[in-house]
This record gives sequence, C-alpha cells and structure tokens, in this order.
Amino acid sequence: MILANLLSRIFGRGARSGRVVERRAFDALLQQGFRSQHAGDEADAEKLYRHALQMDPLSGDAHYLLGALLGQRGQLQEAAGLLQRAVAANPDYAEAHAALGNVLLLQENRRAAVASYREAIRLDPINALAHANLGLIYQGENQHEAALECFARAHDLAPELPVALKNLTQEWIALEKFEHALEHLHEQLRARPDACEVLTCLGFVLQKMHRPDAALEYYQRARELNKFDAELLNNLGIVLQDLGRLDEAIECYDAAIELRPGFELALFHRCLAHLLRHDFVRGWSDYDLRLLSIDQPRRPAAYPSWDGGDLSQRRILVYAEQGLGDEIMFASCVPQVIAASRHCVVECSPKLEGLFRRSFPAATVYAMSAARDFPLLVNEAGVELQIAMGSLPRFLRRSRADFPAHRGYLRADPERIQLWRGRLAELTPGLKVGISWQGGTLRTCRPLRSLPRARGLRRRPRRTEPPFQRREFWQSQSARARPASSFLI
Repeated sequence: MILANLLSRIFGRGARSGRVVERRAFDALLQQGFRSQHAGDEADAEKLYRHALQMDPLSGDAHYLLGALLGQRGQLQEAAGLLQRAVAANPDYAEAHAALGNVLLLQENRRAAVASYREAIRLDPINALAHANLGLIYQGENQHEAALECFARAHDLAPELPVALKNLTQEWIALEKFEHALEHLHEQLRARPDACEVLTCLGFVLQKMHRPDAALEYYQRARELNKFDAELLNNLGIVLQDLGRLDEAIECYDAAIELRPGFELALFHRCLAHLLRHDFVRGWSDYDLRLLSIDQPRRPAAYPSWDGGDLSQRRILVYAEQGLGDEIMFASCVPQVIAASRHCVVECSPKLEGLFRRSFPAATVYAMSAARDFPLLVNEAGVELQIAMGSLPRFLRRSRADFPAHRGYLRADPERIQLWRGRLAELTPGLKVGISWQGGTLRTCRPLRSLPRARGLRRRPRRTEPPFQRREFWQSQSARARPASSFLI
C-alpha cells in the first residue's frame, strides 16, 4: 500500500522541473528503474535513474529516487546531496524530506534528521515511517514520552508494520506502562491470534517484568510461526536461561547465531550461559562483547590492549568498567597482574579508591574521575598497555584450577572496623547479618536484587515486620538508531 501510494504520487503529478522533456520517455525510465529496484536489480535501477537525470537535471523525482537508492546502499554523502537537491527543487516534497532524514540519521546528524522528519510529517501527516523514524531519534536520546507519541502514531497509521508495534512496546516498557502494554497486546492478540509480532511483544513485556515462565509460552508460540527470527531466538534463550534451562538456552543462541552470524547479543548471552556452566574457556571468549554495548561509555584507546603476553617489563593499566560488585569480584585478579608486571596502574570507582590503595599497595591506584586525564597517567606511570578489569579472567581464570586459594585480597579500613565493632556491640547479643539492600542497575535485574531500604537498626523489634515488598523497575533493550524499512516512504 505504501509503495502503491508512492507510485501514484510520483508518476501522477507531472514534471517538477521547468524544462520541456519527452515526458513519456522520462516517466518510463523512472518507472522501469523503480521496478528494477524492487526486483532486486539495484545496478539497473541506478543506471536508469541516472539516465533520467541526464534527460531532466532539474527533476526532483529523479533526484529523490536515485538519492533514496544510494542511501539504502550506504552511499550516504552522494545520497544526501541528491536528496537536498530534490527538496530544493520542490520544498513540498514530503517523501524526499523523509528520505533525507534517513540519510542524516545514518550520518549521526540527529538534529538535522529531526528537522527533516518534522518537515516530512508537516507536509504528509499520515507518513507512518517518518513518525516511526523520528521516534527512533527520541528513543536514542531517552526522550521516551516523545518517542512513545511517535511510535503510537506510526502504529495507528500502519498497524501492519511489525516494527511499529515493536518500538511502541519498547517505549511502554521504558515508561513502566506494563499493564497498559499487556492490555493493548492481548486486545491485538484476540483480533489476530496468529500474529507473530504480537506474540513476540507479549513475551518481551513479560520478560522485562521478570516473568520468564509466562514469557516462555508466548515466545514458543511465536517460534512455531517463525523459526527464522534471530532476535526471537535470542530472547527465547534469555528466558530459558532465567529458568535455569541452560542447555536449551544455548541451543537457541546457537540457532540465532546461525541465522545471523556475528549476532552480538546472542553471542554475549551464550557466553554468560557457558560461564554459568563453568565452561570458562568458551564463556570468557565472548565476554568482551559487553564493551560494545551502546550503554557502555566509549573509552579512548590510549594504549594497546593486553593480549595475555609477558608483562615482566611492561607497565599496564587495569580499568574498571562495570558495577561495584563486579569491580570487587574482578579485582581478585589484580594481585596476579601486579606480580607479573613491571608496574600496574588501577583505575577504579571513587568509592573503592581507598580500599584498593590499602589492598594493592604495590600498584598505582586512581579514582575514575582523576584517571580520565590520560596524559597524567602516561607522564607519571609510563603506561604501555591497558585492559578492562572484567577482561582479566579471559587470561587468568580459564579453569577451576586457575582460581587461587587465598585468605582475602581486600583490606578494610582499621578505623572503620573498630567503629562498626563498637556499634554492633551495642546491639542485642547474637549473630549480626549485613544486608546490601540494593544491587544492579535498571538493565541488570535490579528488581530481583533489591529490597526496600531498612529504616534503621533497632535493639528489639517492637512488632513483626511485614515481608519486604519488591519494587519493580525495568528498562527495555536499546539498539542503535537506524531508519525503519525502505528509504522510499
């Protein structure tokens, strides 16, 4: 329907330029090029579009069609120029504004892309893909209310587009509108019981609600309808893994990777499943994929990465890049790096700077805020190599035997030890248990790792406290913004 409307708009409106051309031959070139493009013969389409431009160098339609084709093929610079000439030839050309927005988005010029999409929508308010792609920009900037509005409008205009429902579902999750999402999706499912995209979205909402058993049912039904969806297989693997069914989860990840070689999410989740099985060689091999996450701040490659080679004459920077718990856990590898290297520099969270300085006196320890000044490290410590702290096990923990026996590798502050001994001694006799009431982030299952904060220590409870009520927080998976569907919108 979208393509049919496009054809009628382009080929039914007459020439846009001021030159007199052989209209019939010119239109025939564009139509033949359009048919070739959608038959998969892009080379023939490009040749025909360029021939049409030779006949009428001022044609907005020819500039648009060729620019959209080149944009879809990744030739962004030339595509942007062609599309800019298309909108210059006809400022009311909504399709060209939208396609230009796609190119600008791929060039990561988000501000200009927003302007192009807004102009396309002003000229053509029922352009579903322009609404959807504008929503992608807002989504990437965490403007979830604005993104939700765009995706909802796109879905209303073109409910047959699976990407519209998927993006709408992601925003419901980001805004914690879970019940609303379930209500809407169940209504959709009643109307279309075999709609794979609806089943997939239902599974995704339930997955983010930490209800893997319920999510599994919908994912399995969706898989029966579509066995070739790599994202679906990856999510199915995640819920199976959450349910402890590791062998089945790995089978799903394997299938997803076979369908989409190099699928980073499936490779990463598969490595976590291998680690849960204590298969450290296969587990650590893909664990560095976490560093590619769009949620992971990009770190300048100030020094070459350590590849596990000899460190006896080298100075190495070990930097933390995960949460406090992971930082403490992976710091168990630091003593080995200190012993093996000429000198070790440790960059850590400011909260752990004092602890790590006491624990690793032979190393140079910086808090992250100070260590961002990389020339300072070069001048003072002569760093030659670097490695993320979470990547150390890849070289130092490849089997159970590689985990050294020790009596503790962290040294607490003696003054705080005495302080807490005094405070705890004031309480009633008996065992004292410390509880960390909050852990993780919105993306790392905080709801399953957190409890409401205690209101203080009491000598004797006056009454039995009610069971802790878990506060639920979720956030959807995110992806790099990329224009939805065809450039021809």
